[in-house]
Amino acid sequence: MRSMHIIVLIHIFIFGVNSYILMRSGNISRPASVIGAALVALSANSADYSMWINTIAAYSWVPLYLAGVTRILNGSSPRVWIPVAVAALVFLTLASPAQPLIHAVFLTTILSIVWWWWNGGRLQSRIKANHLLRLALAALVAALLAAPGYVPTMLEYPQMTRWLGAFPPIQGYTRIPFEAFLCDQVSLRDAGGVLVPAKGPAVGSMFLGPVIVFFALFAVFSRTKSSKWMTIAMFIICVYSLLSSFGANLGLAYINYYIPLVNKIREPSRFLVLFQLAATYLAAVGLDTLVRDIKLCKMRKEPDGRFACKVMLLATSTVALTFLSVLTLRSGKLNLLNQVGSNLMLMALAVFSISSQAKKVPVCIIQILWGAAALVVVIISINWTPPLISSSLYVQKDFVSLKEAISRIAERDKDRFYRVIFEGEIDKQKAAMLASFYNMRTLNAYFNPAPTRQFEELYHHEPRNDNYLQALGSRYLVTKKYSGTVDKGFNHIEKVGEYDLYETENVSPYVSFVNRSDGHYSSLADFVSKLAGKDLSQGILFLPDQQGIKNSDTRQVSKEKIISIEKRSNNYIRIDVSNTQSGVLVINEFFAKPWLVRVNGSPENLLEVNGNQIGVQLKEGVHIVEFNYWPKALTWSFYATLVGFLALIGILSVKFRLY
Repeated sequence: MRSMHIIVLIHIFIFGVNSYILMRSGNISRPASVIGAALVALSANSADYSMWINTIAAYSWVPLYLAGVTRILNGSSPRVWIPVAVAALVFLTLASPAQPLIHAVFLTTILSIVWWWWNGGRLQSRIKANHLLRLALAALVAALLAAPGYVPTMLEYPQMTRWLGAFPPIQGYTRIPFEAFLCDQVSLRDAGGVLVPAKGPAVGSMFLGPVIVFFALFAVFSRTKSSKWMTIAMFIICVYSLLSSFGANLGLAYINYYIPLVNKIREPSRFLVLFQLAATYLAAVGLDTLVRDIKLCKMRKEPDGRFACKVMLLATSTVALTFLSVLTLRSGKLNLLNQVGSNLMLMALAVFSISSQAKKVPVCIIQILWGAAALVVVIISINWTPPLISSSLYVQKDFVSLKEAISRIAERDKDRFYRVIFEGEIDKQKAAMLASFYNMRTLNAYFNPAPTRQFEELYHHEPRNDNYLQALGSRYLVTKKYSGTVDKGFNHIEKVGEYDLYETENVSPYVSFVNRSDGHYSSLADFVSKLAGKDLSQGILFLPDQQGIKNSDTRQVSKEKIISIEKRSNNYIRIDVSNTQSGVLVINEFFAKPWLVRVNGSPENLLEVNGNQIGVQLKEGVHIVEFNYWPKALTWSFYATLVGFLALIGILSVKFRLY
């Protein structure tokens, strides 16, 4: 657990460093970039995302990727910034080729459109096309390098169940129902959460605080020295992302639902991470602009009335919106006190900034004070303290006793040959997660997306009256307040807390060598019906109707066989077999085409037996049998990665022309 916390903190630090690079790419000053980067790293959204290690890991590379995109479009050294953009996009994709990757494509599109529009009359068309081609080259190389992270899944996607929820399972590329597209959308009443910390949607946070909002508004209503097209692009991203987070409440869900890739994200509140990044970028621009305006006033040695009016108008507007948000959200007394202090600090600094125009106050002091104020507001408003262990689901749902029960089973199944199933008042998926810590096999592990056939045939959905689960290797049963009838083949072995543990001897072994056929089946249901009354403990062999066994004796049963499992991992199994008669070696693993089998080093045909298990026919003799799970798409992906590396080397060695 401690190592996971360290990994999360490292990626939050990376998020901040990369945000600094992004802001510097937008010509924001170093001090303002440091403050802005710190605000991004310590934002409420970062705190919320810290519970998902793969999500925060992916989004930590988004700012660096955007910095690369910005530099490429601006024509900066391609030999530096194309590899930077490629590296960031590869790390992002390998961490999570899901929402972060979709958002990266979304952001690239907006930046490219705004850049093209802004430079409409400033650059020749061939120069603009050249820069876009460089960007396309970076995307292509990144796609090649990251291929192992997404290509196998993409090729298998049509046969995948993409999402389970309160709606029918979503298959492959099928569009999700519009109602499912609105999960965790922000309500209009929660809009005040931008200024006041409040418990809002389940995914992400919109809280910025009054100081950040003030500076973001200041950037919007000022002439900035930083990259103007980047400021415009970030403003568009900020507004679009905030409105999108409200889903159907503000109408953008009806548009996003038809935008390719974007319509794969079912929670509108996922856009809040982009809102936080863009708004903080604008705040850094606003801080830079305010300091620049004060410098100009000092150079002219006279106060600027328009500057004073703008500062006071924006500050008072922010304060008014803050207290309106407090009333709307009905915040508690502590929150109200925090907001009073934050807004008094905002007004005091606004007055101080106006008065400093004619005073000999170093602008660096003003910048430090504003930066400290923004950080203080964020720090006092966000709770970075991890919740107490006593408040965790692990304790509240009595997972301590469940973990102990699973550990008792693990002691019995030292080789992890069998599976454990759960019944009664047990969260089966969380129980399967606990079992995975002991490397125990279950029938309830699930992760989006999952192969549809495997989910339908292997996942334990509800109690059964047949012995199909035992045929899958389910030797152990754990129940809690189970009102159903425990199968008569299971015997009670012990009780741990409220959990009862059962075991059965009539279960299919992990490995068996069978030289007689128990029959054929036309479907999985037909196979299950033929299991009734069968002794599973010595292994079974049912074959599909269209499949036979060549040169096998299907009448005699030979006990003269020696089976030794020499090596076993998640994707490789080696078994040494010595048999005096031909037969079929059956492995209780789910059948899938990526399984490859070799006998004595030579490829053999993989058999699908017993509904969905794997097997291989063996002649009499001594054999070394190797099963290796290796999708062909993975091989192609590695070839693509090799091509990507060669392309990257070529980019580093080629001199690019400006047009």
